[in-house]
Amino acid sequence: MRHFKTTAAALAIAVSAFAAPAIAADVDVVHWLVSPGESKAIKVLADATDATGNKWVDNAVSGGGAGGRTIVANRYAGGNPPGAFYGQPGPDMHKMADADMLQTTQSVADAEKWDSVLLPIVSQYLKHKGQYSAIPLGLSAHNWMWYSKKIFDEVGVKPPATWAEFIEIAPKIKAAGYVPLVVGGDAWQEAMIFRSVLAEVGGIDFYEKVYIERDAEAAGGETMVKTLELFRKLREFTDQGAGRKWNDATRMVIENKAAIQLMGDWAKGEFNARNLKPQQDFGCDLAPGTHGTYYTAIDVLLLGKLADPARTKAQMDMAKAIVSPDTQAKFGLAKGEIPVRTDVDTSGFDACAQIAIETVKNPANVVPIPDLVLSPDTFGQINDTMSEFWHNDSVTTKEAAAQIGDIIGSAL
Repeated sequence: MRHFKTTAAALAIAVSAFAAPAIAADVDVVHWLVSPGESKAIKVLADATDATGNKWVDNAVSGGGAGGRTIVANRYAGGNPPGAFYGQPGPDMHKMADADMLQTTQSVADAEKWDSVLLPIVSQYLKHKGQYSAIPLGLSAHNWMWYSKKIFDEVGVKPPATWAEFIEIAPKIKAAGYVPLVVGGDAWQEAMIFRSVLAEVGGIDFYEKVYIERDAEAAGGETMVKTLELFRKLREFTDQGAGRKWNDATRMVIENKAAIQLMGDWAKGEFNARNLKPQQDFGCDLAPGTHGTYYTAIDVLLLGKLADPARTKAQMDMAKAIVSPDTQAKFGLAKGEIPVRTDVDTSGFDACAQIAIETVKNPANVVPIPDLVLSPDTFGQINDTMSEFWHNDSVTTKEAAAQIGDIIGSAL
């Protein structure tokens, strides 16, 4: 009998030894985070995914979001959705979820208690019909001002807190041979300046009326006219930047050729990539007219709905790993964002991040960017109208305001 027990035990060990291991799988990820700072942040996510035993397969797309979204659309059309793709929550996410094109992350959210640990705006915008429908990566903002401390020290002026202050000091900066406000060659870069001006002229209530409440009368009214008047005044203090990428504009601040750039906090990754210290080698603050307000964007990975259970499990493993406190801290430090979790130790984050962390402690300061609430078509029309006005003096402020009002009035 004892001999039988020994044999059975040995057999059990043998069976265990030859049992099928957990099946690892690839997660192919389409993204367009290809600048030097962004690439470091992507490596954080890839390393966290690979540590689960699965493999991050990188499908980086140069040329920005338009090209990346086209590739994603073609993948779906061909019946081969990507394992994950970079984006933002918003109307398109809801449309895809309604069409059963996205894998939910609710099982991970339940197990990891996301409702308890994520910032409220993240929980709010990542859910579709009560289900988490993406992996949150980080919290960023579009209303950051990056500036050359060297230029401001040399000219002997202070960085502006308002656009009125900027207009007062910009001629001195220009006379010293520097570009006061550097802008790239894209409508979305011009739009960042526009929304900051809009907040200064009309306040955050006006911003919300236009972009969130879709108040057509407000969008086409006198406050918008005044916004456009101030917006146009800023152009004389730029160098137009036709064809310039956003990170090329950032480089002009880094190299002390331009005094100020308005750009999201991903720009900080470009400074980080050169080992420059915030508030020492360069300056940062919230954009003129927006102090105390965080124009919040949420970087996410959306997950394709896959037929292979092993690949679906790999997606869930990736979600758990990316939203872990450790990965959140590393990603935020690399990309220049702040974590989506409230329980991450941020004491080691830099001076710029501390401004963000302090600002978002008050939920009233957290305002969604238009991408989270408007369809890409509506948002694109507004940006195109604003850009045409910026470049074409024949378009009057009243004409542009009326066009924006009509776009908001017809928004779905």
